[in-house]
Amino acid sequence: MIERDRTWGGELEMSILSKQYQCAFVIHANGRPNIAVDSCEHIANKQVFHLAYHLGEHYNCVVTLDQLGNVDEQPSAPNVSSQYETPQSSWWYWIMTILSLIGPYLYMNYYK
Repeated sequence: MIERDRTWGGELEMSILSKQYQCAFVIHANGRPNIAVDSCEHIANKQVFHLAYHLGEHYNCVVTLDQLGNVDEQPSAPNVSSQYETPQSSWWYWIMTILSLIGPYLYMNYYK
């Protein structure tokens, strides 16, 4: 885990996360071909996380409208206990999962 200030993570760290958590990442960057990071190609039904790469230094999770569901019906800040009771198909679980996977590895200087 990267814990020092002024450290960062990129595709190498995502490949480690892919192997550790048996998942894959697809990185979308404007004007570039998509990059697949998959250290577990032998696993057929793994979870795939889509990330948008911005400004040469920042990753954001990407969800489809189907994954997001009806925004008007979603809580803006669910309490912690309901977060763990939410099914894996919900948008909140998906977002929290991706953030928990890559958050510690993509520490940015301005998140102090």
